[in-house]
Amino acid sequence: MDLAIILVSVWSVSAYLTSMLCRRARRRDQCPKWYTVIGSSIVAAAIVVLVGYLGILSVPGDLDKLGGSSYWYWSRVAPVFFGFSTALALLPGFVVLFIYRHKSRYQPSTSAS
Repeated sequence: MDLAIILVSVWSVSAYLTSMLCRRARRRDQCPKWYTVIGSSIVAAAIVVLVGYLGILSVPGDLDKLGGSSYWYWSRVAPVFFGFSTALALLPGFVVLFIYRHKSRYQPSTSAS
């Protein structure tokens, strides 16, 4: 159950950030670049790690289960969780990028000039 929550949150944040950057590129009559996926995946993973930490702090006693200190979370759990989340966030980011690149290749932008 916890893994499903992590998957849904990191996928949705990554897809949203990538679509936001792709829409911005299309408004400027540019083709979305592939490195926007890497940037949005890193930001999505950071957001999920921060929200996960706030979730642990909000439940009394959960920090004791993880070792008792916030230093332990940031030194042990957060780097592994960040790397795992970044890798998971690449998939929806590239799917969204493929859709927007396909749209921009065959349809001109409708921005008013």
